[in-house]
Amino acid sequence: MFKDFIKKLYSKMKTTVTVTAVSSVPAVAMAADLAAGAKQDVKDTLGVGSTAWTILLVLEILAAVFMYIKTKNLALFGGIIALICQ
Repeated sequence: MFKDFIKKLYSKMKTTVTVTAVSSVPAVAMAADLAAGAKQDVKDTLGVGSTAWTILLVLEILAAVFMYIKTKNLALFGGIIALICQ
């Protein structure tokens, strides 16, 4: 009975010690940022003033007009103005 208890305890401790040892090593959590060079490309493509930004604003305005026609609620235009002015 005591022998079984020791085996179970050892099995649980082995897992716990392994997980603790692996998670406490800081080198394991460090990695190189492979996408660091692409940040400027993303800002140029999707940033303020880009073509994608302009298309997004036009689509938002068209969606507001469509929703106003469907609901006859002028508050939708206030929401669009709030989105555009951010």
